Amino acid sequence: MLGFRGGQLAICHIVGLVCENAEILGRGRELAVGDGNLMAMLSTGAYAACMSSSHISRPRTVEVMMDGGKAHPVRERQRSEALFALEHLLR
Repeated sequence: MLGFRGGQLAICHIVGLVCENAEILGRGRELAVGDGNLMAMLSTGAYAACMSSSHISRPRTVEVMMDGGKAHPVRERQRSEALFALEHLLR
């Protein structure tokens, strides 16, 4: 757990955004669930940003590289407006 700020322990499943059957990253993990808590996935396979897409109209997330205890943003979070900026309506 990164950025632990308290909370209740709970048994959780860690799933992707759409929660399709193949998007389960962890089952039955004991996590502290609370406002402001952060979790880092150290190995995500196809969930890495280089394999990301916006097929469900969700902006890509920020990428952060950790150096010891210091976080360095290496790619900014995609803005929603950028998802549709190059699209045109049929007329």
